[in-house]
Amino acid sequence: MNWAEVIKDVVVSGLAAFGGAWAAFLFESRRARKREVDDQYRALRFAHFAATGQYQQLITMNDRYVKGVRNTGDAWLALHPLTLGPEAPQLNTFELAFLLEGADPDLLNRLTVGQQRYQAVRAIVSARNEKHAALQRRAGELQVRGVEVLEGDAIALGLGKDLVGQVKDLTESLFVAIDDALSLVRENVAGLELFAARQFLKRRTPRTEIVPIDQRR
Repeated sequence: MNWAEVIKDVVVSGLAAFGGAWAAFLFESRRARKREVDDQYRALRFAHFAATGQYQQLITMNDRYVKGVRNTGDAWLALHPLTLGPEAPQLNTFELAFLLEGADPDLLNRLTVGQQRYQAVRAIVSARNEKHAALQRRAGELQVRGVEVLEGDAIALGLGKDLVGQVKDLTESLFVAIDDALSLVRENVAGLELFAARQFLKRRTPRTEIVPIDQRR
């Protein structure tokens, strides 16, 4: 028996088996990495879709209703109840954890805060709509009884100081909240687009398309 040949065959067989296993490992690793990148890209696209939806609603609300009355002396009265459309999709922060490894790790936190500010605006609008509706009902009741609702400070006396005060406070809160939300959500949309451009070089970078005000509903 030629032991040299036997040893050679064993070594060659071992190397071949190791090489095959290593090749299989590399193949599976690359496939797993591709799946991971695909999942991250889908999560990023959805986050961009959600943030853009938030921004679209906020800018529409601001341009269509708030801008025209906020600097008037009776903004609380001039601003009628606002229509609230369907809420923008919720962000899944767990799926966006990979943002922490990017050049702007604070982006994930800003996205969370931006969503909270967007929801706060909707909550304020909903509460104000209820109070404004109560104000309108009280004014209607006074008119039925033949009581004239005067202008200026006399409105509060006729409609009730507490209710008028609540509508005024909610109106001021809405102006502050919508400014804060708009600023941060706009920054978040830009941050997601920048992250996509840097991290997903071979993928289509999402872009924000804001519908012109005359086409908004």
